[in-house]
Order: sequence, then structure tokens, then C-alpha cells
Amino acid sequence: MKRRILILVTLLLLFSGCGLKRTISMYETRQPYYGEITVVSLGQPIPSGYKMIGTGSYGEKGLTRTDDCTLEAIINQARTDAKEKGASLISIMKIKEPSILLSTCYQVTISFYISDNQ
Repeated sequence: MKRRILILVTLLLLFSGCGLKRTISMYETRQPYYGEITVVSLGQPIPSGYKMIGTGSYGEKGLTRTDDCTLEAIINQARTDAKEKGASLISIMKIKEPSILLSTCYQVTISFYISDNQ
């Protein structure tokens, strides 16, 4: 009986941390944006006429499904977050590729921007 409880508690602890970890910090609050989100690739300059309103970090919480850890999946989540926060452009600031030893997910840092005339 004790063994079953130990196994159950262990499984609950393992799976309670599953999923994509997101940390978002906004400098300004805005109404949601309903247009298309522009993505600026790593190392590319931000077009003129944009102002940074926040940052986001995306990575692994633990035991995250591989489908949710791809760079494409993380960028799509960042697009969704940008729309909710009122941003019209996201810039990829940092990408850390998956590693067998540390994490099976991409670790991505993104900045959120709005247009000056938004």
C-alpha cells in the first residue's frame, strides 16, 4: 500500500510540472491587437517606428511534449501572447537549442513591440 502511494505521489509531482514555461514582463499595458504579428529574426534590426513594451522567456517546465518545444511552436505561442498584450511585432533576442543533458526544448527570449502609430 505504501509503495502505491509513493508511486502515485511521484507521478503527480512529475506531471504537475509539464508544459511550456512562459515568463512575460510588460512595461506598458495595451488593448489586444487583432492584426498580423511581424516576427524579426535573431540578429535582424527592428524597423524604425517601433517601441519595446515588454519581454518574454519561453522554455521547458519539465517533461514537456516534444511538439510543444519546437522553435516553431514557441514562436507561435509568442505570437499569441503578443496579440493578447497588444504588441504588433516580436523580435527574437536569444535562442538556446535543445540539449540532451539540459533540456529537450528550445529556450527563447523575445521582445514585444508596438508601432508608434498604433
